[in-house]
Amino acid sequence: MLPVMSSRTHVLLTRPTFESALAAEAADRWTDARCVGTEPGLVVFTAPGAPPAAPLAFERQRIPDARFLEASRLKPVAPAIAAEIMGAVNDSGRLWSSHAYTSDPEAGEALASRAAGVEAAVLREGAKLAREAAKRQRPHEKLARRADGGLITQFCLTPAGLWHGTAELRDLSSARPGGLHRMAFDPRAPSRSYLKMEEALERMGVEPAEGEQVVDLGAAPGGWTFAFLKRGCDVTSVDNGPMKIGELESLPGRLTHLREDGVAFAPRGLRTPVDWLVADMLIPPGVAMGLLRRWLGQGWARRFVVNVKIPQDECWQPLKPLHDLLSTLPVKASIRQLYHDRREVTVFGAAAD
Repeated sequence: MLPVMSSRTHVLLTRPTFESALAAEAADRWTDARCVGTEPGLVVFTAPGAPPAAPLAFERQRIPDARFLEASRLKPVAPAIAAEIMGAVNDSGRLWSSHAYTSDPEAGEALASRAAGVEAAVLREGAKLAREAAKRQRPHEKLARRADGGLITQFCLTPAGLWHGTAELRDLSSARPGGLHRMAFDPRAPSRSYLKMEEALERMGVEPAEGEQVVDLGAAPGGWTFAFLKRGCDVTSVDNGPMKIGELESLPGRLTHLREDGVAFAPRGLRTPVDWLVADMLIPPGVAMGLLRRWLGQGWARRFVVNVKIPQDECWQPLKPLHDLLSTLPVKASIRQLYHDRREVTVFGAAAD
């Protein structure tokens, strides 16, 4: 008889209102998991093992081996509660940090302030119980830059209580608290779509280099083009609409604007593979599949960032064929709903060579 594996509880964070999309995606991509509940901004799963190593498209952050404390047990935070939450860190001998956030980032400052307060109270009580462990604490930004990472204790506050857990930084879906990649806006940028590209580049961990060749499909008015021109890239911006040239012409990169349809565009006269293919046309999944099949299947681009519109009535099922297609192409790719996306997802990655 095979041994019976006990289930573990895992919490996956998502953009509020996309809980059902995340649950549907998990049913396809994490088949040994069972959805046991949702709250605004999160889905609770039980499974015998860990979540898939690659984050799901609609996943912002994850709390592996999560535990829950009702709100009534946090007023005040007793030493026993601190010992329960910090036990894994205290026993590890490892460098560690903490993330405090709320399940719904738009819920208001009161809940966010309370999350920070619960974190502070737990760490204060924890330091009294294990002074040696307190000396191993580091700011989470510094821990994220270490090659060997460390442990992260997460505090996710909801109106009902606290989800918490401690895990390796490398096992989280993002190094940022709550998976929120809030990027700083450059006031010179022609549009706020600039923020989506900055977030995509941060998630990819790649900085475009001066002189790299970029094709920007559906470029007008120029938010994504701006992100590459400011880094000194040579950008071919393809769009029948007007570009905000005034905001772009003073940048160090070189701009070529072609008034053509971005979906049908082919890199005629350009050296291929281009260093970057980027497209912010809010195309539906079927059109995105055709575009990516042409560009990536023929080796026209080394790296790519493509925005895809999500249908109103269904989220995951229309995206599943796109996910399956990427697994057949010679690329390493991810589909993620970025913080700066709305009813859309972003496909990004690089040629597999």
